[in-house]
Amino acid sequence: MAAVHATPSREDLATALLGRVGEDLGQICDQDVVLALRLVEEQSEQYGSREHPTVLLAREQVATLEAELGELESAIAELRELRQVSLTLRGEEHTDSMRLGHTLARFLLRTGADDGEAEELLKRIIELGDRPEGPARADAVEYHLLLGRHLLRKERLTEARPHFERALEVAEL
Repeated sequence: MAAVHATPSREDLATALLGRVGEDLGQICDQDVVLALRLVEEQSEQYGSREHPTVLLAREQVATLEAELGELESAIAELRELRQVSLTLRGEEHTDSMRLGHTLARFLLRTGADDGEAEELLKRIIELGDRPEGPARADAVEYHLLLGRHLLRKERLTEARPHFERALEVAEL
């Protein structure tokens, strides 16, 4: 007798995906990307658009999974598109736009090919984030640390130091 396979619900897909994201990244596999893509498609249908904020978050997760599987170029292309949509819909000061810019910068720095673009993104995010209405404290610390580490690797110590100092200041607030 053949087994009958029911299509998992959106909630089941989300639970499976979020459970996997919390695991060791070394265990992420193509099946996780497939689950995430199915979630994106179901959410797109539910919200009537691939540009709905909930769908954008799911698409960002797909790009992150792809990057962890070594598909950096594909992930970077998707993140560029997502960030542009977020900038158009919500503006550059919105936490989603800043988070997407940070994720894009992280992946750009991994490739080593687009350091200038990553650096400019991080500088702009930091400029926006150092305002009282800026991102959560933990996010602001991470933005400064990422740029500081990048500058340190480039042996630009004088430029890196203020970012490490600011990260400490923000963390102590």
